[in-house]
Amino acid sequence: MFSMPMLASECYVYTVKAANSLGILLTDSGYLNDNSWYYVVGEVQNAGNTAVTDVYVNATFYNSTGEVVAEISQPTKLSTLLPGRISPFDITLFSTIDSQKVYNYTVRIVQSSTTQNGQVGLMIVSNSSSLDSNGFHISGTIKNIGAQNISFTRIIATFYNATDARVHAIAALANYSDPSSLRVNQTAPFEILLNASEASQVNHYVLEAEAYDSNLIPDYELIPEFQPMPFVSTLLILTTTIGLVLKHFLKKKHAAPRQAISTGNKWAHLTRRQKANTEMLLKKQTSYLLWQTRIILSLSRIHQPIFIAHCHSP
Repeated sequence: MFSMPMLASECYVYTVKAANSLGILLTDSGYLNDNSWYYVVGEVQNAGNTAVTDVYVNATFYNSTGEVVAEISQPTKLSTLLPGRISPFDITLFSTIDSQKVYNYTVRIVQSSTTQNGQVGLMIVSNSSSLDSNGFHISGTIKNIGAQNISFTRIIATFYNATDARVHAIAALANYSDPSSLRVNQTAPFEILLNASEASQVNHYVLEAEAYDSNLIPDYELIPEFQPMPFVSTLLILTTTIGLVLKHFLKKKHAAPRQAISTGNKWAHLTRRQKANTEMLLKKQTSYLLWQTRIILSLSRIHQPIFIAHCHSP
């Protein structure tokens, strides 16, 4: 295995090839990171002739006796994988206690769906790297070479170690360009920093990029002047304001039961009417929070990724 800080035992990885020609490459690795969390990183390749999206990878962690310690699923770093494209994934076991128990793990693809092939409308025109006490720095410039304005331009870096016959992915990071919204032919700089503890292990890296057409929402085309992000911000502010007003109104209307709860009085000491009012208040607040969450989740699906770039380290 490669020389990252790892548990004493060896990690075994069983890859599973999905029916739609998605497969996990034999470049994955797992180790304890600086936080003493078990970290798994690897790559998924789309070997088919159709673009795929919503690709999720599952990692199952086992102890030395073969018992399951934990099971976690995470999406790949790229939202959409064009035919022939590779995307990194990483999965972290956020428990120091469970992480210490990990002896080996397996990874497999558990979810994916086909989508229409996107356009290649991004170009990483330059990139360079440097190593210092803070870590491994990547800086570069990305350009919108497509025919449409784009938003949320994101660059993904996969870092590799090559100390033996097999190349391992040791980390995967992503960051947005500045600015992240680019007009046609506009360029923007980007920066990615890998922490110092893993930086010395880097042999090379690969950059991928992905952006979103800000003029489209599912099944509808927006007018060119409409930009989704101001709309999202305005709607979030509006829902927050409504929530504060509703909370203030309910606080006045149900002052008695709220006071009873805040002063530590037991539920049994409340009258039947106070109990009913309290239950109604909790139901209304819960219903409002769920409603606001549904709005936020639906807004997060406004953009569909269509612009992709690929670049190897110099």
